[in-house]
Amino acid sequence: MSSATPSIHPLVEESASVDWKYISEGGATIVFSYIGQPHPDFNGMVLRLRKRDLTGIYSESDKFVLTEPHFNPEGFEEPDDPQIAFQNEIMSRLFPPEHLPVLRTVHVNRGWLESLALLHNNERPPKRRSVDQIDVSRTKAVLATDLLGGTGALGVEIKPKWSFLPNPAFLSDETREIKMNTCRFCMHTHMRHVEEGGVADLPYCPLDLFSGTKERVTRAIVALWDTWESTGGKANNLKIFASGKLVSPGDKQLLMTPPGPAELPIPEISAIKASFVDAMVRPLLETPVLERLGRLQRTLDALDVEGLRALWNLAGKTLPMGHGEAQPDIAEWTSFVNDYLTRNKGEVKLPDAGSLDPKDLRYFMLSYLFSATFKDCSIIIRRAGPLDIVDYPAKEAITSTVTVIDLDTKDIERVAKWESLDTKIVQTYAKLETERRRKCIPVYQQVA
Repeated sequence: MSSATPSIHPLVEESASVDWKYISEGGATIVFSYIGQPHPDFNGMVLRLRKRDLTGIYSESDKFVLTEPHFNPEGFEEPDDPQIAFQNEIMSRLFPPEHLPVLRTVHVNRGWLESLALLHNNERPPKRRSVDQIDVSRTKAVLATDLLGGTGALGVEIKPKWSFLPNPAFLSDETREIKMNTCRFCMHTHMRHVEEGGVADLPYCPLDLFSGTKERVTRAIVALWDTWESTGGKANNLKIFASGKLVSPGDKQLLMTPPGPAELPIPEISAIKASFVDAMVRPLLETPVLERLGRLQRTLDALDVEGLRALWNLAGKTLPMGHGEAQPDIAEWTSFVNDYLTRNKGEVKLPDAGSLDPKDLRYFMLSYLFSATFKDCSIIIRRAGPLDIVDYPAKEAITSTVTVIDLDTKDIERVAKWESLDTKIVQTYAKLETERRRKCIPVYQQVA
């Protein structure tokens, strides 16, 4: 392509499969970063491809459901990935555009996807290779802003998780004291340690990260760093990239390699950690991302899963929660967000136990489902240069951005699974001696 202007629906087959580097993957998509020759459509972008499991079964939340072998009738055009419409029509109403990645549709074909899959499959984690693969039947994919790449740039991915303690109005006598003192993430972490035979809990608490205070946000970033180091970079809540390359704790000097004078001394490990913490805390405090994300989580999960169960029973439902309910489409999500924004203007006011009405079941089912998206999303802090080094001339010129990613919708039938998990987590934590239980302080309870 000779034009310097990006096309509306660029053709990925104009690039070679070797021009794309495997970056990461989640349950639904796999991500590659462009490393080829300069190209107006692909420079600074990543390619997000849909996956399918090895049985050929697709997620209920995937609007474009196929069976293998895939056949496209003549004249049929696959719709754009629902992630694009969802961001453009829904998420853009909840987050300022500067804190969302750019998403565009791109055309792909089976031959090119098969070549890419063959080239990069061995780079994927074994546990992923054993259950799913790139969906080579797709004809469209998503180009998104590359928030982790760029020469000299640092990209830090944080999974913040749950930011709040639940509304006590709907908690049972058995769970209220536990849930109102220890956050969901800390309890879940404890359960994982019990199942793995460990005894020490991880130090990170998301309520620190969402506190809005420098002291507690610093504590959270220090905890994430310490866990990243102690697990050899395998902890899921923090990933660090330098110039697009995933950094392990053994290579942390890469975070401070400047593009300038080579004679600068290699800093002490403690200096790298201190510089990293400072570089993360400042943009997190200066942008509204965490405050907005925390408010969305808390107001969307207004009943807790226990209150949702009470409402489900009140409506006379007998199936597991979420089963038999239609997966919302983009039109229903639009209507839901209209209702949500009307109900949640100004100060946060959570429902009380006497306010449950069966006619509100659909609203609160979608609300809880939507909250799961924000509880499971990630934020990317992208720093345009290396960490600060004393006397490094460009120190003050380096800028950072904060972007929210992984905002896919969830399958409504997973609500039943989440209810079972919630019960298991709390029952496991209840066995811990009271004096050993963690006290988590949400932002709306902390003393000024």
